[in-house]
Amino acid sequence: MNQNIVEKKWGKEIILAREEEYACKLLVIDPGKISSLHCHLQKVETFVVVDGEVWFQHRDLIYHFFEGDKIRVIPGEFHRFWSEDGATLLEVSSKDDPEDNERRTLSGDISRAKENVCREVDPFGKEINYSGDVYSALVDIKVFEDRIGGPPMNITFQE
Repeated sequence: MNQNIVEKKWGKEIILAREEEYACKLLVIDPGKISSLHCHLQKVETFVVVDGEVWFQHRDLIYHFFEGDKIRVIPGEFHRFWSEDGATLLEVSSKDDPEDNERRTLSGDISRAKENVCREVDPFGKEINYSGDVYSALVDIKVFEDRIGGPPMNITFQE
Protein backbone atom coordinates (compact mmCIF):
# COMPACT_ATOMS: atom_id res chain seq x y z
CA MET A 1 0.00 0.00 0.00
CA ASN A 2 1.32 3.43 -0.96
CA GLN A 3 1.80 5.58 2.17
CA ASN A 4 1.02 8.69 0.09
CA ILE A 5 -2.52 7.48 -0.65
CA VAL A 6 -5.08 7.37 2.14
CA GLU A 7 -8.35 5.60 1.32
CA LYS A 8 -11.47 7.33 2.68
CA LYS A 9 -15.18 6.43 2.65
CA TRP A 10 -15.71 9.36 0.28
CA GLY A 11 -12.72 8.60 -2.01
CA LYS A 12 -9.02 9.09 -1.31
CA GLU A 13 -6.36 11.59 -0.31
CA ILE A 14 -3.18 11.70 -2.36
CA ILE A 15 -0.56 13.32 -0.15
CA LEU A 16 1.72 15.51 -2.23
CA ALA A 17 3.55 17.10 0.72
CA ARG A 18 3.34 16.77 4.50
CA GLU A 19 5.89 19.05 6.12
CA GLU A 20 6.15 20.52 9.61
CA GLU A 21 4.58 23.84 8.56
CA TYR A 22 2.29 22.87 5.67
CA ALA A 23 0.61 20.08 3.72
CA CYS A 24 -0.67 19.66 0.17
CA LYS A 25 -3.11 16.94 -0.97
CA LEU A 26 -5.32 15.97 -3.85
CA LEU A 27 -8.74 14.90 -2.61
CA VAL A 28 -10.41 12.55 -5.07
CA ILE A 29 -14.15 12.45 -4.33
CA ASP A 30 -15.89 9.36 -5.66
CA PRO A 31 -19.25 9.80 -7.42
CA GLY A 32 -22.13 9.97 -4.98
CA LYS A 33 -19.93 10.35 -1.90
CA ILE A 34 -19.80 12.94 0.91
CA SER A 35 -17.18 13.77 3.52
CA SER A 36 -17.95 14.13 7.21
CA LEU A 37 -19.08 17.47 8.59
CA HIS A 38 -16.01 18.47 10.58
CA CYS A 39 -13.74 21.27 11.69
CA HIS A 40 -10.11 21.58 12.70
CA LEU A 41 -8.96 23.26 15.87
CA GLN A 42 -5.67 24.54 14.44
CA LYS A 43 -5.49 23.79 10.73
CA VAL A 44 -6.13 26.46 8.06
CA GLU A 45 -7.13 25.05 4.65
CA THR A 46 -7.59 26.36 1.13
CA PHE A 47 -9.46 24.14 -1.34
CA VAL A 48 -9.36 24.57 -5.13
CA VAL A 49 -11.54 22.52 -7.50
CA VAL A 50 -9.21 20.82 -9.98
CA ASP A 51 -11.82 18.77 -11.82
CA GLY A 52 -15.57 18.20 -11.69
CA GLU A 53 -18.39 19.82 -9.71
CA VAL A 54 -18.32 19.99 -5.93
CA TRP A 55 -20.95 20.93 -3.38
CA PHE A 56 -19.20 22.47 -0.39
CA GLN A 57 -20.84 23.25 2.94
CA HIS A 58 -18.88 25.92 4.82
CA ARG A 59 -20.39 26.96 8.16
CA ASP A 60 -24.04 27.63 7.31
CA LEU A 61 -23.54 28.18 3.56
CA ILE A 62 -23.64 25.67 0.72
CA TYR A 63 -21.69 26.45 -2.44
CA HIS A 64 -21.81 24.80 -5.86
CA PHE A 65 -18.21 24.92 -7.10
CA PHE A 66 -16.68 24.27 -10.50
CA GLU A 67 -13.12 23.93 -11.82
CA GLY A 68 -10.95 26.78 -10.54
CA ASP A 69 -13.28 27.83 -7.70
CA LYS A 70 -11.65 28.08 -4.27
CA ILE A 71 -12.52 28.56 -0.62
CA ARG A 72 -10.53 29.15 2.56
CA VAL A 73 -11.49 27.47 5.85
CA ILE A 74 -10.06 28.66 9.18
CA PRO A 75 -9.94 26.78 12.51
CA GLY A 76 -13.31 26.12 14.09
CA GLU A 77 -15.33 26.42 10.86
CA PHE A 78 -17.37 23.31 10.14
CA HIS A 79 -17.25 22.13 6.54
CA ARG A 80 -17.84 19.16 4.24
CA PHE A 81 -17.90 18.42 0.52
CA TRP A 82 -19.62 16.04 -1.86
CA SER A 83 -19.97 15.32 -5.55
CA GLU A 84 -22.70 13.68 -7.59
CA ASP A 85 -20.40 12.66 -10.47
CA GLY A 86 -16.95 12.66 -8.83
CA ALA A 87 -14.43 15.48 -8.51
CA THR A 88 -10.90 16.37 -7.44
CA LEU A 89 -9.94 19.10 -4.97
CA LEU A 90 -6.49 20.48 -4.23
CA GLU A 91 -6.07 21.08 -0.49
CA VAL A 92 -3.25 23.32 0.73
CA SER A 93 -3.10 23.70 4.48
CA SER A 94 -1.09 24.51 7.54
CA LYS A 95 0.33 21.56 9.49
CA ASP A 96 -1.70 18.39 8.91
CA ASP A 97 -2.39 16.61 12.19
CA PRO A 98 -4.83 13.67 11.87
CA GLU A 99 -5.91 14.26 15.50
CA ASP A 100 -6.91 17.89 14.77
CA ASN A 101 -10.53 17.05 13.92
CA GLU A 102 -13.94 17.44 15.45
CA ARG A 103 -16.56 15.50 13.51
CA ARG A 104 -20.34 15.99 13.63
CA THR A 105 -21.30 13.41 10.98
CA LEU A 106 -19.78 10.42 9.25
CA SER A 107 -18.67 10.30 5.63
CA GLY A 108 -19.92 7.84 3.02
CA ASP A 109 -22.73 7.57 0.50
CA ILE A 110 -24.76 10.68 -0.30
CA SER A 111 -28.00 8.67 -0.18
CA ARG A 112 -27.40 7.73 3.47
CA ALA A 113 -25.73 11.02 4.43
CA LYS A 114 -28.75 13.06 3.32
CA GLU A 115 -30.22 12.52 6.76
CA ASN A 116 -27.12 14.07 8.32
CA VAL A 117 -27.42 17.08 6.00
CA CYS A 118 -31.18 17.46 5.94
CA ARG A 119 -32.90 15.87 8.93
CA GLU A 120 -33.93 18.95 10.85
CA VAL A 121 -36.93 20.29 12.70
CA ASP A 122 -39.05 23.03 11.16
CA PRO A 123 -40.00 26.17 13.12
CA PHE A 124 -43.31 24.54 14.09
CA GLY A 125 -41.58 21.63 15.82
CA LYS A 126 -42.31 18.98 13.19
CA GLU A 127 -39.55 16.86 11.73
CA ILE A 128 -38.86 17.49 8.04
CA ASN A 129 -38.31 14.25 6.11
CA TYR A 130 -36.67 14.18 2.70
CA SER A 131 -36.40 11.61 -0.05
CA GLY A 132 -33.90 11.54 -2.88
CA ASP A 133 -30.31 12.69 -3.01
CA VAL A 134 -28.64 15.46 -1.01
CA TYR A 135 -29.06 18.03 -3.77
CA SER A 136 -32.80 17.33 -4.05
CA ALA A 137 -33.19 17.49 -0.28
CA LEU A 138 -31.38 20.81 -0.14
CA VAL A 139 -33.58 22.17 -2.92
CA ASP A 140 -36.59 20.98 -0.89
CA ILE A 141 -35.25 22.96 2.07
CA LYS A 142 -34.97 26.06 -0.12
CA VAL A 143 -38.56 25.58 -1.36
CA PHE A 144 -39.77 25.11 2.23
CA GLU A 145 -37.83 28.22 3.30
CA ASP A 146 -39.44 30.28 0.55
CA ARG A 147 -42.89 28.94 1.48
CA ILE A 148 -42.67 29.93 5.16
CA GLY A 149 -40.77 33.17 4.55
CA GLY A 150 -37.59 32.22 6.40
CA PRO A 151 -35.04 29.49 6.86
CA PRO A 152 -36.05 26.35 8.75
CA MET A 153 -32.36 25.99 9.64
CA ASN A 154 -29.10 27.80 9.07
CA ILE A 155 -28.39 26.90 5.45
CA THR A 156 -28.08 29.47 2.68
CA PHE A 157 -27.43 28.69 -0.98
CA GLN A 158 -24.61 30.45 -2.82
CA GLU A 159 -23.89 29.96 -6.54
